[in-house]
Amino acid sequence: MTKRNIAKCGCIVAVGYVVAATASATAPAVAPLSVHIRLSDYGLGFRTIGFRASRVRLTVTNQGSKPHALAVTKSGSDEPVLKQTRSLAPGQSAQLVLSVPPGNYRMFSPVDHDSSHGLTAPMKMIAPTLPDGAEMDRVFYNYR
Repeated sequence: MTKRNIAKCGCIVAVGYVVAATASATAPAVAPLSVHIRLSDYGLGFRTIGFRASRVRLTVTNQGSKPHALAVTKSGSDEPVLKQTRSLAPGQSAQLVLSVPPGNYRMFSPVDHDSSHGLTAPMKMIAPTLPDGAEMDRVFYNYR
């Protein structure tokens, strides 16, 4: 091997090493778990919902005949709203991205008296890390 070939080889190895180090330092964040929620005039379509994830993207569609919205609060009667969609006319959709710690929450429609018509459900966030250290995103529904 000539000095020129050795120099080329050393350069390629060095560049490859830098690229690998840069790629691992800027690894993209895990995309949120995507879930579609359909609002009707008399319910959310499930009694309870749970997520094993650190971030959840909710796509909310109003399939009812009047305006609805979706809000999320920590469980409890006087808890402030953490995230909320705008009021959605029939057929409209909106997205919410939730990044909340594990715990118990409540989803509901804050429009008029929607909660008394069944547009409310408990929501549980569960840590995404399993005992063996593996991560897993899952959605758990309890249908009506």
